[in-house]
Amino acid sequence: MIARELIEYCGYRGPIQRLWLSALNEASIRQALNTVKQGSETYPLYLSALARSRADWLIGMNFSRLFTLLGRQAGYTGVLSVGRVQTPTLRLVVDRDREISNFIPKPFWSVEVQLWTAGQSFLAKWVADEYVVDEEGRCLDQSAAAAALAALKNSQAATTVSVDTKRGKDPAPIPFDLSTLQEVCSAKFGMGVQETLDVAQSLYETHKATTYPRTDCGYRLKLGAHWAAGLNSEGELYCTHLSPCDKNVMFEVYDFDRDAFVDGRWQYETEEQTRAAIDKPEFIR
Repeated sequence: MIARELIEYCGYRGPIQRLWLSALNEASIRQALNTVKQGSETYPLYLSALARSRADWLIGMNFSRLFTLLGRQAGYTGVLSVGRVQTPTLRLVVDRDREISNFIPKPFWSVEVQLWTAGQSFLAKWVADEYVVDEEGRCLDQSAAAAALAALKNSQAATTVSVDTKRGKDPAPIPFDLSTLQEVCSAKFGMGVQETLDVAQSLYETHKATTYPRTDCGYRLKLGAHWAAGLNSEGELYCTHLSPCDKNVMFEVYDFDRDAFVDGRWQYETEEQTRAAIDKPEFIR
């Protein structure tokens, strides 16, 4: 937005192009230089940023003064800050806190039975009639649950009336974003927030072993996928876990820093092998 405002201030009306950088490694910069965007493509982004800036002035600054003065009339001596983001967020927190405070617990009953068939066991749950359950399907009638339990105790067999099967697949976890990395390091190693950031920054700047750490996004660009086959051809010395993978499948969690794979799921035997893979001349251009 700053660049656009300067252009508007100077009254420039000529053609505009924008260098769109999504990463700061050399390959990303070269690609961005070869695919500069026309100014018309990114102009709506300027308008949205301008709208946010205007809202910060009109809503944030003016209403903060107004509500602070109103608060003083009511006997409050502090500052009442209002903002286009913080105030709606605060409302969500307040509403949730009120829901918790006004929550009235209701007792409910559940009946479960362990069944066996063909040498296998599974847990079955009694489904109560609609007129005795709440909106979450929980039975609120103790007598109905007791009757179901008594009937089950007197029964020697059960009949399966329907079976639902579903095949599921869990995707691989995405790489760390900064906040998640700090949470894990705090829980596992007792590291503070700043200490974790310092280590992550050192791995990025000094050792060139990881991607840019100061981001809240764990997704990476689909950039430089052609290096996957090249890295795999170097053998297990550089990438011990790539061979079993389907190299035709692309995931957004892949990243290429300095034209080398640095995805955390690919592990190397020693630190020397890691550095050799990252610093190999073929992958530094």
